[in-house]
Amino acid sequence: MHLLSLDSIILESNFRKYEIERLNSIAQEYNVTVLYLVLSASPDVLYERYVERNPYRHETHHSVDFTTKQQFLDIISDFSDFPFVGRVLHIDTTYGYLLDDIIAWIKQ
Repeated sequence: MHLLSLDSIILESNFRKYEIERLNSIAQEYNVTVLYLVLSASPDVLYERYVERNPYRHETHHSVDFTTKQQFLDIISDFSDFPFVGRVLHIDTTYGYLLDDIIAWIKQ
């Protein structure tokens, strides 16, 4: 399947900087519009969510277990300050978010 044959595509991940740079490059090469939804939360809340979900995570994800909160915080610091090209909506999920607001932003 060719990128230009698609009406839209959704990619979901904890992207690293080099992956965002590659996505930006592809978007520019094919002249497509990129909408980035960047979800975040306070570090304490992220760690609490990680600990709560850890027992239920797929075994593949257990290769990256953190034994301390500090290890977790050190790793998540790699997921900030990305060179986004396109429309970007930063969503702080610390206290939740409104889906209707996100949908309205996408439709702009």
